[in-house]
Amino acid sequence: MRYRRVICFLLGIWVGVSAMLALASYQNFNTVETVLKEHPDQASRIFKALGPSDARMLLRYTAGREHIGTFETWEDIQFVIGLLLMAMLFLEAPTRMLSPVPLGMILIVTFMHFKITPELGWLNHIYAFVSSTAESQTRGQFWRLHAVYTTLDVLKDVLGLGLVVFLCSQQSTRQVRRSRRRNTDRLEETVRP
Repeated sequence: MRYRRVICFLLGIWVGVSAMLALASYQNFNTVETVLKEHPDQASRIFKALGPSDARMLLRYTAGREHIGTFETWEDIQFVIGLLLMAMLFLEAPTRMLSPVPLGMILIVTFMHFKITPELGWLNHIYAFVSSTAESQTRGQFWRLHAVYTTLDVLKDVLGLGLVVFLCSQQSTRQVRRSRRRNTDRLEETVRP
């Protein structure tokens, strides 16, 4: 297959960036506490005027907005990568049967993009401005929905990694067959009188 390396490279980007963004999303929310504890001198006046609780809420809201914006952009990019992979797999006869795998990945991203991400954005508007010490149904709903998003993202990544492993194992099997065929041909040539 001519495109095997390109397909594996694109799948590596898709899975790698998804994993990197998943880790970054958790760090974004931890950054709020870091900024509150170790803020620049210029921010002291602003934080004092707001008070620690209101400053935390504003920073949490900002981190959530950044998080949602980043994921919306990444989901748009994933559509392009997925369609490109699907087309490349479909164009080659030996891999045509594998083209539904990126389609499944695209369907997962579509559900996340149009259903879960907007809901997380809406919940962030409410959740961010609830005191961190107060009991909140919205907070629980936000984190449950975040867990669903993470689970679907992991499922999508497992499909991508499975496709990479399959393509690589298929390639190595072909290389072993070619090598055996060459060795057999050489042996036959040396045995002939």
